[in-house]
Amino acid sequence: MQTADFGAGDLDIWVLNLDEYGHPLWQYTYGGGADDLGYDIKPTGDGGFIAVGETRSFGHGESDALFRKLRSDGSVEWTKTCGGIADDQTFTVEPTADGGFTLHEKRILSARADKMVGY
Repeated sequence: MQTADFGAGDLDIWVLNLDEYGHPLWQYTYGGGADDLGYDIKPTGDGGFIAVGETRSFGHGESDALFRKLRSDGSVEWTKTCGGIADDQTFTVEPTADGGFTLHEKRILSARADKMVGY
């Protein structure tokens, strides 16, 4: 889910939506000037997608957990980052029936750690 061939930074998240014949419907890269890695993406009840991973381009730690909600056409609905001063990554996401999400996050604790906020 990442590419170094095109996009804004060293590694960017690449999302490609294909039709039933394997033809591209749309594709986007998401990221900034540093590494941004995508680990999981799932469809949501509104026809869009939720993507998770980690970012070194945004947030305030070494790497921060990244949550990006996409509309059905791949455009960004919202982006959130969460993390402390060390490394934080989110590896899997599952949409819930009430429109929320459950997450599996890895946090490297440091002398100061922030609390995770649910979405």
